Amino acid sequence: MKRALQLFTMILFIGLAAFVSPKLQAQVYNYDPHVDEDLLGELERPRKLQFGMRMGAMIAGGAPTAFYSGQGGFDLGDGSANLYSIDERLNLGGANSYTRAQVLELLNVTDFYIPADGYPTPASYDPAVLMGVRVMQRFNLGNALIFDADFIRLRSRAAWQLVTNLLPDQGQGTEDRRDFGIFGEEERLQLHLGYRTASPIDKSMSYVLGLGVNMVSTRITDHYVVIEGQGRSEEFDLITTFNPNGQTGPATGSLTGTSFGAYGRIGLEAYVPNGSGVELTYRLGYDTIVLGREKFRALTHVVALTWLMPPPKISSLQM
Repeated sequence: MKRALQLFTMILFIGLAAFVSPKLQAQVYNYDPHVDEDLLGELERPRKLQFGMRMGAMIAGGAPTAFYSGQGGFDLGDGSANLYSIDERLNLGGANSYTRAQVLELLNVTDFYIPADGYPTPASYDPAVLMGVRVMQRFNLGNALIFDADFIRLRSRAAWQLVTNLLPDQGQGTEDRRDFGIFGEEERLQLHLGYRTASPIDKSMSYVLGLGVNMVSTRITDHYVVIEGQGRSEEFDLITTFNPNGQTGPATGSLTGTSFGAYGRIGLEAYVPNGSGVELTYRLGYDTIVLGREKFRALTHVVALTWLMPPPKISSLQM
């Protein structure tokens, strides 16, 4: 995954370099002819509302994955469903329950248990793709107000172990330990409102720097363990309802939480001859993530490419 993220970032930078090649710079039409001294003053830009499409890669901070540790103990804030530990879920309904019978049949054993050290070590989120839109009000070359809305699907993963009553290696071992996976899945809608300033490099490119606040709405979509055996695998939801008849089901609530944070952004903006602008930025966010009734604070890293339409019209300094 790390190599894939590095490759994605490299492609973004290569794409930006292509937009601002010398051949393209000579064709840029949204700057009037000017001399180098003009860059020392303010290049006025008319007020203009712009829209953009965004795509990027995000690495989410790992603190919220504690919610997906498989040990339960967190309050969902849902009137029907509970967050169970792995041990509770696999034994839901007692020793003669349908769930426990399923696990025994999958493992082809007559007994199992979760050891104290079998629960996952800290999990991590997989790198994720970000898709979004932008609305930007430009006031002049150096000032703009930005609103971004980004959507991300995240998945955390970790490993856990159980011990069966069999002895491995034809009876020569001490424990039959088996490794399985535990996963958490969520969706995030991130809204960002901030100020951006730009500093021209030449007539086709500027440095950009921004600060702002954000709102993060997080919805838990899934949390489960996977057990493999007998040539197949089964998923067991750790967020589930359970009634006296032994039936399980999904949560009836949306399992969504919202909170606020802040961010800083740095990058480059290029103006290209086909009537559009391109911005490549790195954003560091300090987010508060709400899962159930629990709050986690984490740093979020985002590299994003934004295609802006239409481009700004920049005139030379009026003397």
